[in-house]
Amino acid sequence: MKLRVTLEELYVGQDFEVTYNRKIICPHCRGSGADDPEDVVTCKQCKGQGTIMTKKQIAPGFVQQFQQQCPKCAGAGHTLKSTCHLCRG
Repeated sequence: MKLRVTLEELYVGQDFEVTYNRKIICPHCRGSGADDPEDVVTCKQCKGQGTIMTKKQIAPGFVQQFQQQCPKCAGAGHTLKSTCHLCRG
């Protein structure tokens, strides 16, 4: 944390009151985002990988294959049946 002080405050040992925010893991879901641990399900579209392979024909006889983020789970590899009531997932 950056704090501007004068040389005099540094020399005499000035006290400062500081307020800050920090992120903590939800005590109910422990960061999974689900209300119950059994509500975390492996994504059926990407099978837990978080990415899918897509093929696109760009010309007759030419096919391009590329990897993209799974649209169903947004790259997480899992979906939730219910969201945590405390942190809302």
